[in-house]
Amino acid sequence: MIAAAVQPRRAPEIRAPWNFFVAAALCGVWLVMSLSRLAFEVWPGSSAWYPPAALVAAACIVWGGRALLPLVVGGFIAAEIVGHPGEPLWQVMLLSFALKASYWLAAWVLRKLRFDPGFGKPADVARFTVVMALAGLLAAACGVGYAVAVGMVARGQATRATLVFWMGDLLAVLALTPMLLAGAKLLERQSGPREPRAPRQPVSLQNLLQVFALPATLLFAFFTAPRLGFLAFGVGFIPLGWIAVTRGVVGATIMSAALDVGAIAMSQWAGARPIDNLELQTLIASLAISGLLLGSATGESERARALLAESEERYRALVELLPDPLLVHRQGRVLFANPAAARTLGDMNTQIPIVALAGPSILSTMLSLSGIDWERESKSGSFALFISKGQPSEKRNFLEVVGRRYEPVFVIAGIRHFTECLETMKPAIEGRDVSVFFDLTK
Repeated sequence: MIAAAVQPRRAPEIRAPWNFFVAAALCGVWLVMSLSRLAFEVWPGSSAWYPPAALVAAACIVWGGRALLPLVVGGFIAAEIVGHPGEPLWQVMLLSFALKASYWLAAWVLRKLRFDPGFGKPADVARFTVVMALAGLLAAACGVGYAVAVGMVARGQATRATLVFWMGDLLAVLALTPMLLAGAKLLERQSGPREPRAPRQPVSLQNLLQVFALPATLLFAFFTAPRLGFLAFGVGFIPLGWIAVTRGVVGATIMSAALDVGAIAMSQWAGARPIDNLELQTLIASLAISGLLLGSATGESERARALLAESEERYRALVELLPDPLLVHRQGRVLFANPAAARTLGDMNTQIPIVALAGPSILSTMLSLSGIDWERESKSGSFALFISKGQPSEKRNFLEVVGRRYEPVFVIAGIRHFTECLETMKPAIEGRDVSVFFDLTK
């Protein structure tokens, strides 16, 4: 391995375009979501979630603080349409801004934590859940604190009101924000350079079954809810897990959001026994988090396989382009020879006799002098290239490699910089034996 300067890894982000039409769309979607929140009541006065919170969280993750302005404008229009009897408009708008700013703060924290909006790893799901839970709690404290101050909520009910507020915001964020982020990612692709269109794949039986999984699940819940209650909607975990494993995070988020919305709607029409918020919210949270975890784990394993295949392809290309002959043999029988070896030794298809030379190879000698049982302890080694008068970052990386005590380390340096190399290595090796090899062929 060659020591080189490592650039700091940037936090993953979605580079969706920002313009007047995007801002107007945010304002309009927030307004529609805010005015349609009554449609998400399971029973009169019993609301399971607050979808506009999901839009605020997604917009702040993608566009940052500039997304707050159109969202606040949407809040102003909604306040004028719905009305705010007995409350000054400036107080209502100040509260609206404070609630939205809590999710902007959460988006800023996630950016600092290098959160991947594509939920590339299960760790990203954990970061998202914890940070958004704290943001929802902050928003709930602000909202309920205001309601207590103006007399809308009694002080004795403040704790319960905070819990209901928090759960409603959090579950909307968990269920809908990942789907909105996937939509923003699609917007980023559409606005970027046109990529060659992939050939259309034929519709498979699996695709058809997955398309009909959602209506089949909701119909099953509709007919069994009068007897089983809300537990009938638990069957949604089966198609959700299937789609998450085969379609990744995007498929899981779409299926999870559709199941959540469908479960709320079907619970009103199916004649199920009345339920409290906790039962419904537990189902929504379980569906959302399960889908994200399964989808992110599937996506991570697929990327790992793709990276492995890419690494193998690069190694194969390196071997093919290597100007030095390279042979792989077993007991004198050639198993592989790169083009340079073929040119040097002749036709690869003939049996090329391989004669063992007396004495150990240079690699075996270096491994034995490293002081490490290479076969039992590490089975790996590192190469470091010493760069005279290099950058501070290059020197730090060089010392990090040289200081590894769990594997053999081979340092390559020019003869003119040999003394400088030893002086540079001294703080890192700390008394470790150093074996020196000189190339005498030049």
